[in-house]
Amino acid sequence: MGNLPADRVQPNPAFQTIGVDYCGRFYHKTETRNKASRKCYIAVFVYFSMKAAHFKVVRDQTTESFIAALRRFISLRGSPRTIWSDNATNFVGAKSELAELKELFLSKRFERFIPPYLLLLR
Repeated sequence: MGNLPADRVQPNPAFQTIGVDYCGRFYHKTETRNKASRKCYIAVFVYFSMKAAHFKVVRDQTTESFIAALRRFISLRGSPRTIWSDNATNFVGAKSELAELKELFLSKRFERFIPPYLLLLR
């Protein structure tokens, strides 16, 4: 059996290295009477070193829903250093959208909109 990745065996601050995946197709019954149940999924964020888990409910398996769940996760737990996932289309789409956003923020064209004191933090 092969060795575990270093991210799995080295201690890190909580939720700095995480894995993410979806589970389920669950049905959520609405509060109003005679309405059909709606499908939902759960995004599972797992802290690699200690196996703590954080769950977020999402409406579907789109890139937009995953990015919204990731934003809610980051607002509560902080920004992770490394995110591991499988190659599902929603994760690949989110990676490309976030890379495009990072490129925009680091571009010279966008630099004039950033206050000078924030440029020192780069």
